[in-house]
Amino acid sequence: MVPIELDDEVPDGAPPRGPGRRRSRLWVVVGGAVAALALAAGQWAADRAQASSWDRLSDRADVVVPLGGSLAVRWSLDPSQLMAVAQGVGWRGTVVGPVALPDGSVAVTALDDRDGHRRWTTPVIGPDAQRAALGGTWHASGSCRRVPDDASRVVCLVSDAVVVDSGTSVTTRNVTSQVHLVAVDPRTGQLQADHRIGADLDTLDALLPGGLVVVVSSRSSSAHPGVVGVDLDTGTERWRTAPPALAQWSGFGAAAVGNAVAVIGGSGLDVLGPDGSVRRSVRLNGYQGYLSLPDGRIVVPEADGTLVVGPDRDVHLDGSPMWLAADDGSVPGLTLIRNGTLHAYDADGHQRWELPGPAPSGAVVLRGVLYATRDGGVVAVDGSTGTVRWQTALAVQQRSPVTDGRVLLVALGSDVAALDLRTGAVAWRSPLPVDHPELGAFGGMLLAGATDGSSTLVLG
Repeated sequence: MVPIELDDEVPDGAPPRGPGRRRSRLWVVVGGAVAALALAAGQWAADRAQASSWDRLSDRADVVVPLGGSLAVRWSLDPSQLMAVAQGVGWRGTVVGPVALPDGSVAVTALDDRDGHRRWTTPVIGPDAQRAALGGTWHASGSCRRVPDDASRVVCLVSDAVVVDSGTSVTTRNVTSQVHLVAVDPRTGQLQADHRIGADLDTLDALLPGGLVVVVSSRSSSAHPGVVGVDLDTGTERWRTAPPALAQWSGFGAAAVGNAVAVIGGSGLDVLGPDGSVRRSVRLNGYQGYLSLPDGRIVVPEADGTLVVGPDRDVHLDGSPMWLAADDGSVPGLTLIRNGTLHAYDADGHQRWELPGPAPSGAVVLRGVLYATRDGGVVAVDGSTGTVRWQTALAVQQRSPVTDGRVLLVALGSDVAALDLRTGAVAWRSPLPVDHPELGAFGGMLLAGATDGSSTLVLG
């Protein structure tokens, strides 16, 4: 604003000013100031509304922080940050995870997605001279998850096990003596709960409604791993069991399915109730992992198809599951299966639609639309009906697209194209960092990885 000076002096010989003229000039200044304040307030309100909208979206799907019209390297993940990210969980522009400190203590920290600085660090396990002597080669052991029915809490399992990075391999040393189950406020790092639990508990696998934390012990006294239900508020074990699904050590996992937990092993799958009892069992041929769906179901690949597991029933589908980089849950019950082409099923196992042409390599679901990359370009499909909204011919990499909720990002080889979500038109393009063609997203960060996995850069 250009300042307007109010001069009370009247030059010699000039006619006296009337009161109306002074008031009008004063109102010019006051009016301009009010207008400027109104514009600033309006912009602030718009910025806050946009930020709140992104926060709500990021609570439901893994979207990256809002981007501008180009990309640049923001920061590089060093080994300690990479470990915190790998074991952490995204929360509204941060990644919350365990971190090793120089004095040998173990903490939970929040890394800012935009520049990698620590917004807060909360110590959990105290200093240790032996761990400190390892210097930068050791990392904290643990994992973090969001509480499904409380956005203001993140739960972490943190231990004093030492993870050592020798440059060519990562190994775990020393006998674990301390395991802590902690809850923190992801906004401030305030410790809301800190319980020292059994030293044999080493994997945080699921959080169920009502404050039940499901952890797995790979060193239980039985012949195979055990599953333990721990009360988040008190830290006490509610139950401990060794379900038949974990009889083989070829690989195992556990995942929440509504108010139940699915325990997946090499030979089968057991669904446990909140009290740890086995509700039902399903035979499997080898553990290949699982994918979580927004409605609480999980998708388990099998040798002869795909098993979709819910709290009360299972559905078997022919084909292999398609991984979604982000899904905001806007198409309830949607399950995507690749079987030559892409097939969409509802929660009952009935086919909704089929997309002709090559099956996509990856996709995101946002506001009722499926955006998928496949050989020859990108396609946008109505998630409920299968109607094609638009198609764009591009030489895309065969990997999943990424979104910030405003544009769709696809890797084209040496650069990235940002597509308009409504039309598929290219809004802008930006080069990828040299020797970092692997585009991906995690915890709100847009990542570019080196082909050999030697480094990971954060873009923005």
